Amino acid sequence: MTYQDFLKLPEDEIFASGVLSDNQEGINMTGSGKGLRWVAVKGYARDWCVYTHWETNPIEFVREQGDKVILKSNIQRCVICDEEMLLHYRK
Repeated sequence: MTYQDFLKLPEDEIFASGVLSDNQEGINMTGSGKGLRWVAVKGYARDWCVYTHWETNPIEFVREQGDKVILKSNIQRCVICDEEMLLHYRK
């Protein structure tokens, strides 16, 4: 996704989601090997963030209670995006 495409999305909305393994090929939060559900949310300040929690939890729970994904490699496994978009990731 390009930053220009991202800007067209509605604010405060989940714009991508999925499930990846909790390992080095996936999101790798604890290394458990279990499935992690993730959601990418656009903020109000032209920023965005990815949150994750166990895949047994619903998407809205992950959005509200999930852990923020902070490693660039993990973020890019969830949302394939250009460098400009990465600059607007909420730290």
